[in-house]
Amino acid sequence: MAVPNDKKKWFILIGVDFYMRGDTRHDQDGRPLEYPNLEGCVRDISLLYRFILGTLKVDRSQILKLTATPNGKDSNEPKEDATQGPTCENIIRLMKTVTASAEPGDIVHIHYSGHGGQVKTKYPELKGPNGYDEAIVPYDINCGGIYLRDVEVAELLEEMVKKKLVVTVVLDSCHSGSAVRGPGSRGPVSRGIGKVDYSVLPESDIPWNLSAIIRSSYRDAGRLPQEGWLLESKGYELLAACRLNEMAYEITDHDEDGHRHGALTHFLLKALKSSDANLTHSTLHRKILADIQNHHFQEPFDYLQQTPIFAGNGKRIFFGSGEGHHASNITVQAVKAWDNIILGVGAAQGISIGWEYVLYPWDASDFSVTRSSPTISITEVRDFESQGKLSDGHFEGITPGWQAVPAKTPVRKLPVKFVQGHSNNDQWEKLRKVLCSDVFDSPIEVIPDNDQRGTEFQIGMDDDDRFILCDTSNKPVPTFPSSKCPKLLLHRLTLWPNMKCFYSPGTPFTVKDGGAVYTRFKNLTSEPVNLTIFDFQPLQGITQIYPLNSDFETVLPGDERRPGFMLTIPEQLSSMTTVFDVLKAFVTIRATSFRSLEQPDIEPDAARGSTHYQHYDELEQLLNTLDVPHRGSAPPKSTIGAWATSEITISITRN
Repeated sequence: MAVPNDKKKWFILIGVDFYMRGDTRHDQDGRPLEYPNLEGCVRDISLLYRFILGTLKVDRSQILKLTATPNGKDSNEPKEDATQGPTCENIIRLMKTVTASAEPGDIVHIHYSGHGGQVKTKYPELKGPNGYDEAIVPYDINCGGIYLRDVEVAELLEEMVKKKLVVTVVLDSCHSGSAVRGPGSRGPVSRGIGKVDYSVLPESDIPWNLSAIIRSSYRDAGRLPQEGWLLESKGYELLAACRLNEMAYEITDHDEDGHRHGALTHFLLKALKSSDANLTHSTLHRKILADIQNHHFQEPFDYLQQTPIFAGNGKRIFFGSGEGHHASNITVQAVKAWDNIILGVGAAQGISIGWEYVLYPWDASDFSVTRSSPTISITEVRDFESQGKLSDGHFEGITPGWQAVPAKTPVRKLPVKFVQGHSNNDQWEKLRKVLCSDVFDSPIEVIPDNDQRGTEFQIGMDDDDRFILCDTSNKPVPTFPSSKCPKLLLHRLTLWPNMKCFYSPGTPFTVKDGGAVYTRFKNLTSEPVNLTIFDFQPLQGITQIYPLNSDFETVLPGDERRPGFMLTIPEQLSSMTTVFDVLKAFVTIRATSFRSLEQPDIEPDAARGSTHYQHYDELEQLLNTLDVPHRGSAPPKSTIGAWATSEITISITRN
């Protein structure tokens, strides 16, 4: 990769293969728990350390490292000096040291490889009596050592962010207590024990009085931590090995040294070494996700479930402070043959057979089409993936992680009638001229008055000579913005098929301009689900509003989320007293991203020289497929199948 040299870089590297044997931990039923040794964590740190020294040219004094390596079968001490081992106290000390030594604007990279755990909460006043903490597991945990818990790590990171340090955290560990299938003798090994630690030990406060500081901080600010802790990612970037309900695995790479590595660290380093570009966090995440899933989908590992997740500013350069190119493109998930290229989107994203995509390398930032750009056509669509074939049959060099950009999607015209009445004939003439000039790209089909075909909508004009969209009873559609500009009208009509399924004569929820809307989502199914919420906005923009910094939020069975949103009337619509937003929740069983469906707002009365109609038909397919019959309906109480949706319409009115 290209090496950003803009700021001083600091590294905190923690790898734990050796866990002291002990019997102080137990589960809810009193049965003993013990974290076993791992094999690849210290190797992860050693390889990363070499990369930092050799490629990034970082001074050794700016690399702080803690490792624990087994010292023979019978020893209960690590090879390293035990006083300098990765205990809770020493990990905190390193983070405090870097916070004190670094200057504002410096880069801080924290990488942890080891067990992740789930433990009965130490903060019931924050998480409730039945809450749990997710934790980094120090090497002495089996002998009464102290966990470094989620809110404690978040507090330490917040100190760094307050000092204006630029922070990235990589966690190659589990952060769930869910069950996992046992590994084979040389198969993948999970970095977690699959059980919740219910031990209540007479632990003193962790160093630097951190527990008391946290309780005071959250109490004074009225903050309430949620499950998923670091995924809030306020001011830092997080790359984690798996979802809440999954395990992080160690794998053996027979193509290289034949030793175990953490899957996340292995594919991260492989990506960094294989590119000369300035790589952003989102580009790396896309590549790592494709590589890990491509590895795990192959026999004999096809039972594994591991979905690396990212939260934060995806545009930021990895190991840097600047921003690079960011595009929410579709990912090539697998390459099996020239006629069997698998994309990581499917029916859940509204993909249809016959759609075409141009393919680009995984680290590309220039998406101009050339004669050499490979193109695929979709031949089969499944729930969350699609299969395509290359137009020229040559697939050499195309690998998982490549990017797919829409090239061609079918365009279906919206049939409308004109309701001229006594309105401004000059305006209608302007519209007809635009329609004639854009005859091949027009998003509408004008149905003559004497035509017996029915239409769902009509185009009319208000008293200010602004074009409006009306229903069949000539009543203006409130969620469609009016305009005097014919080209802008057509551009809005291009997007309208994506929005029209939300138009309903029923009464929406009402909120004052600048007011808040609070939603509640509870997972009543028996399996984890992934939640994403979109806002379909008054200017016809479509934006993911929850979660803000990652593709989805995993909600475990019985858990709930209560996100709130502030809604305002856009400044561009200052003349309007009421506008409409639609909030739509997407719930999926399998991890997937809907980011490619986002579209920007339209500036009112801004003439556009050209429009690109095909891009938006993708979302129309999605909404037609997923639309539910009743507004405000709750997700099903049983298994939801592949996905489900629910939406509410909100009327925003001026005070």
